[in-house]
Amino acid sequence: MCVPKFETIPYENRIQFLRQFVAPQLLGIEIGASHAPIASRSDGYNTIIIDALSAPALRKKYTAININIEQIEEVDYIWRGEKLSKLVSQSGDLNYILASHVIEHIPNFIDFFQQSDELLNSEGQLILAIPDKRKCFDYFRPISTTGQVLQAFHENKQVHSMSAIFDSHANYAEYEGYGSWFSSTKTDNKINLESNVKGAYQKYLQLLSKNEYEDVHGWVFTPASFLLIIHDLTTLGLINLSLKTFYLSEGHEFYAIFYKNSQNPEENIIKKWSRKQLQKWIVQNL
Repeated sequence: MCVPKFETIPYENRIQFLRQFVAPQLLGIEIGASHAPIASRSDGYNTIIIDALSAPALRKKYTAININIEQIEEVDYIWRGEKLSKLVSQSGDLNYILASHVIEHIPNFIDFFQQSDELLNSEGQLILAIPDKRKCFDYFRPISTTGQVLQAFHENKQVHSMSAIFDSHANYAEYEGYGSWFSSTKTDNKINLESNVKGAYQKYLQLLSKNEYEDVHGWVFTPASFLLIIHDLTTLGLINLSLKTFYLSEGHEFYAIFYKNSQNPEENIIKKWSRKQLQKWIVQNL
């Protein structure tokens, strides 16, 4: 049986690891995670910066939660959920889109991949760093499914589902007394629910009739669940970017590198196995 073979990360530093996929002279976009940029302009990268807030607003936000703000650079475009191609006017010109801890915040998962496909040039890459729900405050939340992703796409969702909003507040986990990322996956007394279900329900009711964006993890993944979703969407022809490299969780996150319009089926590792083969491998290895 043909079985998946995934990479291990040869770097101790995640910034060093992710920078291997970009180069300073190439034009690209970095979305989000502005308090700890990967392809920072201060280090010579030709990067367009997109975030949900302006630089002053980001500094205020991260100062309030005691995160270093020294690396925050000016934001070129504030993203309110509109089409990225309309926002940046760079269709077909970009060498890379770098999104660290972004995809889980985007209400329309499929549309993001389709927009990325439109923006990237023929050699372009989509580089994703994705939190592993087993190693963060999503620990007690159920994983997202292909069916949920399809529903959001066909309903053209611009905000997260109400169920995801409720779950994010009702199932918030803390590790050793504070909400953060962690490497342990042991269900010991270091990992606990730290939320008020009545408070979560009140938040749910407040947003129920407003149809407003709430900045939560709308999608919750493990490496296995993410691979199954990508396999399904590739099989259905809903995403065309080719998954060329996949890195299993290191610390609290895993990594997926997609390439634009790969003409060689062998370069798309997701097409190397049937869904049944992938599921069997997952059962045996993850």
